[in-house]
Amino acid sequence: MATDRAHILVVDDDPDALSLARGVLSQAGWRVSVADTVADALAVARRDPPQCVVSDVMMPGEDGFALLEVLRAEQPDVPVILMTGYGGLDDAVRAVSSGAERYLPKPARPGALRDAVRTASPAPRRPARRTRGRRRRRCRPKPWWAAAPRSCRSTRPSRARPTPSRRC
Repeated sequence: MATDRAHILVVDDDPDALSLARGVLSQAGWRVSVADTVADALAVARRDPPQCVVSDVMMPGEDGFALLEVLRAEQPDVPVILMTGYGGLDDAVRAVSSGAERYLPKPARPGALRDAVRTASPAPRRPARRTRGRRRRRCRPKPWWAAAPRSCRSTRPSRARPTPSRRC
């Protein structure tokens, strides 16, 4: 696929987590692909190489560490972010020592996920807005010569009440 937006691959066996991650990242401007198994993720990564991979650790069959291992061998420059709901300190150390960019607890807050992907991958590019042939109006102050003459301005005092002064 030829597009100028960065491609992010999200891998998780939980459909709710997949849809949440897809929504957060696509709303931030990235092009997002999803996969629910390691085999599907590798097929997507070989067909359309991502700029970043976000993967769950605990999945049926192969886990996120196996995906990380294969991606390190095939595409060593692609950053991988691992997420898990069951992880402890040992898993975090294993992930970072294996080459993971970040290790996030699951469910990851949308802001934390967005920030982790932003630091690991190129900045997203938003598609250009279409103005449908119309010029966009810009609010600019009028130059001094275009202001209304003093004789045209209202001389009536405003009816706004003065604010009472504060005594200390």
